[in-house]
Amino acid sequence: MLPTNPLRKITMDLLRKTKRLDKLIIARSRNPTREVGKFRRLLPAGERSKHDFANVRDLICYLMRFNAITSADSKKNQKLLNDSFRALKLIDQRVHFWEKHGDCQKPEHVNLDLGQVFRHRIQGFRGVIIQWFPECPSSQAWIRDAGPFEHGLEQAFYRTLVDINDKPKPHMTVAPEEDIIPLHDEEEGVLHPMCADYFSHFENGRHIILESIREMYPDDT
Repeated sequence: MLPTNPLRKITMDLLRKTKRLDKLIIARSRNPTREVGKFRRLLPAGERSKHDFANVRDLICYLMRFNAITSADSKKNQKLLNDSFRALKLIDQRVHFWEKHGDCQKPEHVNLDLGQVFRHRIQGFRGVIIQWFPECPSSQAWIRDAGPFEHGLEQAFYRTLVDINDKPKPHMTVAPEEDIIPLHDEEEGVLHPMCADYFSHFENGRHIILESIREMYPDDT
């Protein structure tokens, strides 16, 4: 059963706009998995990595059901409203991108966005992505020292800031996607003195990029 007004109207807007977004992605012949990843931040901590969703609409429907079941009656409507407005804002942003800037989409094999917190598969440190590359951007000397790479040099590579809790001296590094394990349920952001150069704040498990950075990376959220 759909919520009553004003939640009913917002819910209908959500369903209509997510259907539109999913159609835009299909029309561009893009894999919806990467787009779904941009919306995982809307889910509660502990739920962001549990489920696979076929498209954005499935994720939004799950979010609405989860909140309806878990929220106390006295708080249910307000929580549903807050989450719905957050979802609408992100959906509008993504619809605008696909309609106006779809030609600026990043390569299909670049699966992660700026602001994604991760753990390095080999070295174990936490970090945050500040730049992506469609292939290895580093020198042959670096490749000799860091490689070989199982998925080669034409996979996505990322420039990252390393958490000073793991490496006390401020450190920036480049890593191939094969070595990056995305973390979706982190309660605290990465600590690094350069974070303020790229991000405005940390929210719902990820760092939020500055508007000036977003202009250079319109497909990242």
